Amino acid sequence: MTKILGHLMQLAGLQLVLAVTGLVRNKIIAMRLGVEGVGQFTILFDLFTTIGVVVMFGLAVGLSRNVAATGDHEERQKNLANANFIIWALTIAATIVVVLGFQLDYISLERFQLQLTPTILASVVLLLVSLPLKALEGNYIAFLTGIMDIKGMTSGRSVAVIAGTVLTVPIVWYFGFVGAISQYLVLTLLLVVLLGHRCYKLGYRPWAIRWHRPTAYGLAFFGIASLTNSFFRDFSNLGIRTALINQVSLAENGLYSQALLLTAQVKTIVLSSVASYSLAAISKDQSRENISHTANQLLKAVLPIGALAGAALGVFSVPALIILADSSFTSAAHYFPLLLAADFVQVFIWVIGAPLLALKMVRAWLVLDLIQWGARWALVVFLLPILGPQAIVTAWFAATLLHLCSNAYFYFGHLKFSLNKEHLVHLLAGLVLILVCSYLGATGLWQYIILAGLLWLGYLFWIIQIRIGVTQLPGLVKGFLKKRANA
Repeated sequence: MTKILGHLMQLAGLQLVLAVTGLVRNKIIAMRLGVEGVGQFTILFDLFTTIGVVVMFGLAVGLSRNVAATGDHEERQKNLANANFIIWALTIAATIVVVLGFQLDYISLERFQLQLTPTILASVVLLLVSLPLKALEGNYIAFLTGIMDIKGMTSGRSVAVIAGTVLTVPIVWYFGFVGAISQYLVLTLLLVVLLGHRCYKLGYRPWAIRWHRPTAYGLAFFGIASLTNSFFRDFSNLGIRTALINQVSLAENGLYSQALLLTAQVKTIVLSSVASYSLAAISKDQSRENISHTANQLLKAVLPIGALAGAALGVFSVPALIILADSSFTSAAHYFPLLLAADFVQVFIWVIGAPLLALKMVRAWLVLDLIQWGARWALVVFLLPILGPQAIVTAWFAATLLHLCSNAYFYFGHLKFSLNKEHLVHLLAGLVLILVCSYLGATGLWQYIILAGLLWLGYLFWIIQIRIGVTQLPGLVKGFLKKRANA
């Protein structure tokens, strides 16, 4: 578990940098644009995220998996060059479709309560330019993860994001809406340059473009499934946001976006690397023993950490919204409990779902994900008139539980893999902790926040006791500090 935990800590360090700089940028955007402006920004961004999914073609999954499964240098280069060819071809096609869509009025911004002003038009152009850059960034991250260059990949991204944030925050403040979009473009460009340079230092040609039919078909095998999955996920997100705007208000979408952004930061820092890392680790050795061992080690490492991180944000949800956004966003705290709980459950799903991709059971993986997105959207449509905005997160959590059950059926029932029973206990305990702490924290009352904090400390004490023993903790901390000092 030490090696896995070490890699995950390196990835978590990167995600911490991404999250902190993202929060700084978000703070400026929230202060500069206000609640309604954030609602407009996120709906336009989501529209182009959906288009970007087509350009990226789901290549990250296939590229990471195929590169991890081979140790041949030339074969890895061939996979990267073919992935680059695919995204540039799709960029040209997507740009033509978008331009024609606006010209022929097939793409109407009015349905999202956006007017085609010079500001919105400039933002649309910048987002179009960002499409191939974001896809290249995804290729490089997937490639470096596949060859397990965790340290190099994380250091390069950290430098790019910190530098980009420092350079672009003034742009957001002075240019507002267009500045926020420009910031995204500049950050993406910096990441492409530094990640590409890392690939070059390792002896690969990051800008190479090549068409090799067997390799391209091998990528497309995973790519089409991942593309379909990502498109329906983002399309359902867009549909849910549109329903929220039309049935409630644009300002409510801004509140929901802020809650989603902050909860996503916890998942980004602590948990988001689990999916890509578990796929790469399992793809290198697809034996039954390795798959079960890797799944057990991953869950042992991430479930307690995920529970503590999610519950901590739940406890301080209201102060976090005030500090990281603005006091006008505090009512978004009622979204936190079920959002954080769903994110925690999703980590368990990533681990037990990875074998489906590693073993090329792509159809089953895709069907399970599509059922999740469809169920979530259908539940929102049904529940929104009944529950109001709370229907969004209720549907999210319910669909995630459905996804957990379906993946568990394949992992345990169909593939006959095993897991230690302790992980199910930690899943349930972490879920209860997150829900209780988040509901108490969302009240904003200091009495309940203190109570939630005590529950959090009690869980932490329990984890330390069963993992290493409380009496052993001082010695371990002393040894760690001594090791760091000698380094």
